[in-house]
Amino acid sequence: MDENPAGDCRVALQPDRPSWLPVVDGRHSELEVSLPVRYARRNGIRGTIMARTVGTFILIAVLAALLMALSIAVTRHGDPFGALGMRRLDSLAGAATFIPLAALYFLGVALLMILPLRAASFVLVNGVETVHLAAILLFATIVGCVVARMAFGQVDAYRALLDWQFVFVLAVVACHAILNELRRNILLRTFALVASVAAALACLFWTFRF
Repeated sequence: MDENPAGDCRVALQPDRPSWLPVVDGRHSELEVSLPVRYARRNGIRGTIMARTVGTFILIAVLAALLMALSIAVTRHGDPFGALGMRRLDSLAGAATFIPLAALYFLGVALLMILPLRAASFVLVNGVETVHLAAILLFATIVGCVVARMAFGQVDAYRALLDWQFVFVLAVVACHAILNELRRNILLRTFALVASVAAALACLFWTFRF
């Protein structure tokens, strides 16, 4: 790596990090490196975005399932507070929540394609990554509640997951999995910019009724 006495940011092509994130004085800046990469380096392993996504999903789903199971058990013992807990968990998120959430995510992706390195890194860590994890958290909560209901005999509870609006969760996760590849060259960057702007506008204004 070149010497960098002035402390300016330069892109270092290293196989274990995104090529478009900057390095400061030969070290990875805490601001520019995404949360999954920081977590992986802190623990001495190479993590991946998908591994973090799966881990977050499983943990939140288990926690939500435990809370829902507790609420159902309390309700079956005749305590009205159990029903209150169930309503609160059910109202946390619904399928329609993910359409505006996807609009936020894809707007952030569009900004990543056009902003300079420092600004793009800020948007990645504080915007895009956060919205992605929020989508995972909300979807995992819904899945956990459904699993708990099925475990207590409500076998038709799975139908709540058949709503077509959950496709926006898959869109966010799929885009996040290939996010690093989208800034590899000007062609991919331009395509990603157009596609993400179109997706953000569609999620904001289109009714999705055919």
